[in-house]
Amino acid sequence: MARKGTESTKPLMPKATAVWLIENTGLTFRQIGAFCGFHELEVQSIADDEVAIGMVGYDPIVNGQLTKEEIERCESDPA
Repeated sequence: MARKGTESTKPLMPKATAVWLIENTGLTFRQIGAFCGFHELEVQSIADDEVAIGMVGYDPIVNGQLTKEEIERCESDPA
């Protein structure tokens, strides 16, 4: 999932963004990790409530970091 002009930066509030992506998309842990700057096992830990317990997700669509179309494109190509 490439972001225009921000290839080397993590999203604002990466753990909260990962929480939102886990709860609201069909993206793989690898894809979420690549976008948020985490290893896929860290994303697995977030999904298993071992990390970021009780954290409210941060919507990357609302804050302009991703579009719904980008997410849908990546959901259809989990590689």
